[in-house]
Amino acid sequence: RLVVASDLLRATETALIVATRLKLPLLRDPDLRERNMGTLEGQPVGRSASRMLGIDDGRVSDADRAPEGGETLRDFSKRVQDALRRLWRVHAPATVVVVTHGGVCRMARLLAESGAIRGMPWSDVDNGAVWIASWPPLGGWLEAQDLAVEAQLLDEAPPEGVGPTEAV
Repeated sequence: RLVVASDLLRATETALIVATRLKLPLLRDPDLRERNMGTLEGQPVGRSASRMLGIDDGRVSDADRAPEGGETLRDFSKRVQDALRRLWRVHAPATVVVVTHGGVCRMARLLAESGAIRGMPWSDVDNGAVWIASWPPLGGWLEAQDLAVEAQLLDEAPPEGVGPTEAV
């Protein structure tokens, strides 16, 4: 058993709390980062910007569209799916807790449900959402519901000297 997280600060901090509480090793993987938004990085995404990203009316309309200097949804999906397959290859049959970002969760769900990227729903992913899935994908999620993370877990600071290890 282990915890694997995006190497971005917010995910790594949350993963460190989880790993410490569960007494599990923590690995960071840059391939579990959110989609590269290029020149739109850090900017709020409204309805018009959403179309520039290949998303229209809550669904993927163009998997090959990317913001300037950014990543297409197709490339993003491939990166995430490759990372999840690598985790399976290296760590199966261990239980792996993955701490990452909303877009990565959407792409993981796409892989688990063996769906097509064009037309896939692009719904909100709540902060702190927990999704449980089997791996390798068996045609769907074991539980396709979001579960609230125990508030006490997120309120505890890690012990001094505990930190994440290098990337997978």
